Amino acid sequence: MQQTIFTGGYTQTSKGIYICEFDDEAEKIFIRGVEKNCKNPNFIAVNWEKNLLCALNEDEEHTWITLYKILESHELLLLDSLEVGGKGPCHINIDEEGKRIFYANYESGDIGMVWIEEERMSKEVKRIYHQGKGITQRQKSAHPHGVHIIYQNKLAVPDLGTDQIYIYDISGRDLKFKQIVPVRAGDGPRHAAVHPNRKVLYVICELQNVIYTFVLEGERWKEIQKISILPSEIPGEFIAGEVEVTWDGKWLLASTRSWGENAEKEGYISIFSIKEGGKLDYRQTVGSGGSHPRMFTITKNGKYVLAANQYSDVLVVFTLDQITGELKKRCSVQIPEITCVVCK
Repeated sequence: MQQTIFTGGYTQTSKGIYICEFDDEAEKIFIRGVEKNCKNPNFIAVNWEKNLLCALNEDEEHTWITLYKILESHELLLLDSLEVGGKGPCHINIDEEGKRIFYANYESGDIGMVWIEEERMSKEVKRIYHQGKGITQRQKSAHPHGVHIIYQNKLAVPDLGTDQIYIYDISGRDLKFKQIVPVRAGDGPRHAAVHPNRKVLYVICELQNVIYTFVLEGERWKEIQKISILPSEIPGEFIAGEVEVTWDGKWLLASTRSWGENAEKEGYISIFSIKEGGKLDYRQTVGSGGSHPRMFTITKNGKYVLAANQYSDVLVVFTLDQITGELKKRCSVQIPEITCVVCK
C-alpha cells in the first residue's frame, strides 16, 4: 500500500512543501515532487476528507497562511493566501469539516482563527493575545505553542510562557475563552494530544520533559498524572518536542531533542502504554534516527511512525509493534530543514 506524505520546513536550503510516497510493502519512501512557491512552511496541516492542506509561513516581516487543494495526482494547487500578522508562527490546524484554520504565534503571544468559505479564506482573522509570564528565562511573556481541537468544539492551547493550557469554545464564529488548566511553574507546556475517547488529554512540557495526563470530569480537566519522558540514566540537556496517541488509544509516543552543547546530537522517541483510565506506563526510549525530532506523526493504521529530524535534514520511518510498542527503524529520506510531517 502506498501512502501520501507532505512535509513542511524552512527554505534557506529547502525548496518548499515536499510531496512524498511511502510504500509500506517495500518499506521505502520516495520524494515525488515539491511545491516550490511556498516560503518557510514551518508547520502544515491537512484535511484529507476535503483534500485541503494549509501551511503557516513566515519571513522577517510577515506571517501568513497558504491554502492548497490536494489534486488526484497529489500535487498542490494554490487556492488562497492570507496575511495574519504576528511573530514566531509555530503551529497550525484545520478542523474536521474543513471550515476553520487555527494558528499560534509563539513570539507575539497570539492565536487566531480563520474561516474557509468556498475554498477561500475569509479576510477577517479572529485573534486573541495571551498575557502573563513564567519563572524561567524562556518565560518572560506568553508563548502559545499549539492549537489542538479536542472534544465538543473545544480548542486546547498550551502556552509555554505562562504554564497554562487555555481551553476555548469554538462552536460559534468566535474564539470564546472557557477555562485554564495549569501545570507546575517552569514546566512549559508545548503540545497536546487527546485520547480517541475524548475524555483524556495529554500535554507535553518542553522545559522539564514531562507529560501531564488530564481526565474530563463534567466540563473540567482534572490532573491525574505527571510523568518524565526520559529515563534518568540518559544524561544531558533535553527539550521535549511532539506527543501523539495511536488511533486505538493503546500507545502514546513523545519526542525529545538534545539541547545546549549537544543540540546536534540524536534525539529520542519514548513509548508509553496507556492504561485503563488514561494513565501512562513507560515502556522504552529509542533514538529518533537524527538530530532534533521537532515533530513526528503516526500513520492512521498505527503501524508506522514518521519522525522529522530538523537539524540532520532527515525523515525517518519506524515500525510500531502494536502489541509490544517496540519501535524499529526501517527507512529514511533526506529532506532539508524538515520541521513537520503529515500522512494519510
